[in-house]
Formats: sequence, C-alpha cells, structure tokens
Amino acid sequence: MLKQFVMWLFGYNKIIVCKSANRLISLLAKNNVNIWKLENNKDAITFYILKKDMKVLDLYCNKTLTTYKIASSKGLYIIFNRLKKKLPFLIGLLVFISLSIYTNSYIWYIDIKGTNVYTKEQLLTEIKKSYVPIGTKKRNIDCNTLENNLRIKYDKIAWISCNISGTCLTINLNETLNNDIIYDEKTPSNIISNKDCIIENIVATTGKVCCKKGQEVKKGDILISGAVNICNEYDELIETNYVSAKGIIYGISKYNYYDSFDMTYLTKEMSTKNKSKKVKNKYYLKIGNKYILFKPDKIHSGNTTVKTLKIGKTYYLPINIYREDNTKYDYIENVYTKEKALEKANKKLQLYINSLRKKDVEILQNNVKIYFESGKCVAKGTIKVKELIGIPSKLEIIEEQGEE
Repeated sequence: MLKQFVMWLFGYNKIIVCKSANRLISLLAKNNVNIWKLENNKDAITFYILKKDMKVLDLYCNKTLTTYKIASSKGLYIIFNRLKKKLPFLIGLLVFISLSIYTNSYIWYIDIKGTNVYTKEQLLTEIKKSYVPIGTKKRNIDCNTLENNLRIKYDKIAWISCNISGTCLTINLNETLNNDIIYDEKTPSNIISNKDCIIENIVATTGKVCCKKGQEVKKGDILISGAVNICNEYDELIETNYVSAKGIIYGISKYNYYDSFDMTYLTKEMSTKNKSKKVKNKYYLKIGNKYILFKPDKIHSGNTTVKTLKIGKTYYLPINIYREDNTKYDYIENVYTKEKALEKANKKLQLYINSLRKKDVEILQNNVKIYFESGKCVAKGTIKVKELIGIPSKLEIIEEQGEE
C-alpha cells in the first residue's frame, strides 16, 4: 500500500512499445529501472514506469532505435502539471470569492424610491451624512430606527420602509398614503396620524376609535388604539385586549407649495473648437473611498456620470466608474417673456397636482399664486386636500402588577 502511494505521489506513465523491444526491456532491468505490470501482447509490450525515470527510458530508446507511446499518466505530479496553466484562473477565482464574502457585510449602494416633494439627491445626501455612510456594516444598521429618524426629519413623508438586500439599502417612501398599507397581524399596534390635519371620516375595523369627525389632530396623535378595554354592565374594567389596529381614516390637510426660477436662463451649444476636433472623455476608478490610478482635482456633477458595478439586482460592489464629459460648450443668455414664464410655472404646478391625484388625493382647493419678484417667477401657496392618513405604530404594553 505504501509503495502504491509513493508511486502515485511521484507520478507514473503507462508505456506502449513495439513487439521487438526485448533489448530495451533487458537494458531497463539491467540498470535497475523500476518497471511493473509488464505485459507481452500480440502487437506490443506494455509496462508502467515512474515519471522520474522517463529520461532514462528516452536514452535507451535512442540506443535501441525503439519508439514508444504514452498511453496514460497518473499521479499527484500529473494533476499539478495539468493545473499549472489554470493556476492564475483558480487564484483569481479564490480572490474574487474572498472579496465577495468580505464586501457582502457592508452597504455599498442606497436606492430611494417614491420621492416627490423631496428629491433623491436631498435625501441621499442627508442619509449618507447623518445615518448610513457608504461602507457601513449591515449589522450596525437598524432599519426601524432609520425609518423613525427620517419620518421625524422629513414631515412630508407619510409612509416609509427600509430593508437590506445584498449590499443595497432600499428605502421605499410615500408622501401620501395608499389603501394597501401593510399591517402586522401578530404585533399589537396603534394607528397614529402622520401629519397635522382635520379628521373628515374615520372607520375602525379593529381597535378603538380615539377621535371624531371635525377634530383637529397633530402628527403622532393616536387615531385608532390597539388597546381595547372590556367592561362589564357596570362599566367596570374586566381586561384589556391588545390587537393590531386597523381602519380607514380620511383627513383634510394642506400641502405647502413653493417653486421659483429665474427669468433669465442659459442655453448651451457645442463650442466651435470642439466641432473641429475629437473630444476625449476622462474616466476615474474609485474603490471604496479611494481613487485608483487617477485622482480628479474636482468631480463636476453636472458633466460627470457615475456607474456602480453590481452582480445581479442587489449585490453592489464598492467599485465606481466616473465618466467626465470634457466637451466644451458656449452658453447663450435668454430671457423668458411673462407669458412663457406663466406657462412654465402653471405646467410645473399641474404636474405636481397630477402626481397627488395619482396617489388618490382629492384636491379641494388650490390657493397657489404666481407672481414676479426680483427677476424671478415665483409660485407660492397651499393646496387643500382630502387624503388617507394614519400609519401603524407599535403599541407598548405595560404589564400591571397584581396586589400582594
């Protein structure tokens, strides 16, 4: 058994030589060259020989004018020899797998969906600065805390949900409520107001109603309580059941609208210098927070596009490719006429109102005024609406201690 293992360790070949190779066999045996499983077939002689003795075999084959053929090769040496060409690929694959496992523990991309009043850039800048910088470990992120912080920071957010998938933090938000709010049946909860408003209609399917039509409520007030008291015929408390409150609540609220733009604007045309020659764009590679090979003096967001590499839909890598457009433009100053400015302001206002209607918000009154001030066209005012309000909020159960 040990002998077989040693032969496999050093590697061996199965050799086929012609029928008239008796002299070759004699020379190998005379010089103590180890061969085994010698078989004399009709057309040829076969035997096994160690890989390290192949040079001796070549020497005696030249002396006896004998040719041979290697039928097969076996052993550890043969395996390493075959893998030698694939070694760079295997090392690269191992490095890739190791990096994938390491980077999977961090957040490398933040995706925000459902913005309207707030812009993605506005929310993304605040989140990266104050809550979740790029490269934060996933285990250090509390999605519930992040949701509460963003809801407090931005009062126009009616509903928000944060979840982590792969290396991506996805934030879904809505600035108006929809009918398809997801309730957790197993967790006792209240329904609280997500904004200041006046109750227009309230219907509870589970839980206890805590307000009435026409009542003014503040953001955070309980509208439907998940704590339901059970009393006897004498209005004495028997027990309290804790449930997941459900219901449909409509409130009347106001949206503050503000938009302004300068009466002068610039249009750009490609510079005549660029038309006569080919413009070369600049590319920068950023891994994590460090630039590789080239470091730009300044990244200009206006003419720079960023591509974050990813595998699949949610496995983002800490690798960003910046492409900077070096095309030169000539800027021409223009001035809006009052008619054109009014048309543009009304169009933007109408787009905003339509976006609210798409979310089942009923427009009751439009109090937005458009006027001209200090070289600007300004649209400012409030939009009175009727909309769904109320979001689930976890109910804290206080255990009552019995009398001793």
